[in-house]
Amino acid sequence: MYIIVGGVLTPNCLGFFYLMFTVKAVSMYIYLDCVLSLTRFNTVNGGLWMTAHYQNLRKHRVSIPFHYYSVTTSTLDRNCYFSDFNNARVLINTLKAIEDIKARTICFVVMPDHLHWLFQLQDKVPLATLMREIKGKSSYLINKSASSKRKIWQPGYYDSLIRSEEHLRDVSRYIIANPLRAGIVKNVRDYPYWDCIYL
Repeated sequence: MYIIVGGVLTPNCLGFFYLMFTVKAVSMYIYLDCVLSLTRFNTVNGGLWMTAHYQNLRKHRVSIPFHYYSVTTSTLDRNCYFSDFNNARVLINTLKAIEDIKARTICFVVMPDHLHWLFQLQDKVPLATLMREIKGKSSYLINKSASSKRKIWQPGYYDSLIRSEEHLRDVSRYIIANPLRAGIVKNVRDYPYWDCIYL
């Protein structure tokens, strides 16, 4: 069994643990989609839960240069800002602008109300700073084009450190299949807002 350490695939004596982690990866991401759906309900019914929830997300979070991360973040109140072609392109261009400088994208899919992004973190900025920059820049550009001052993103994000090459492939498949599971398209090639180095 191998794991990725510093961007390099290396043997690990805890192979059984990582195998179990990989097997449960898809279930974990389905759970995250459910949690994201509940976030809208709790936002509408009081912000105290959401504030405590996002504080809990920061616990045990690590930022390791050259490791792989899967991140999911959603729009405020799950508004479908990215159903708009121009808004989706702004977000995609924001991701591409930092390519190989602050992060190396493995794959992403921009859904109408959230983003799934799998990438290798570089050594320029920590994970939290990177996410603030992506959200801040995309919000600024979307509002600038619409002459508005809307808050685009919910605070916080869900992140997962990728543990193995197999896990990396499994998460990539999960991310790219999001439009299919949502019933937006019948073939992922018909969905315009995604990219993956494996395809």
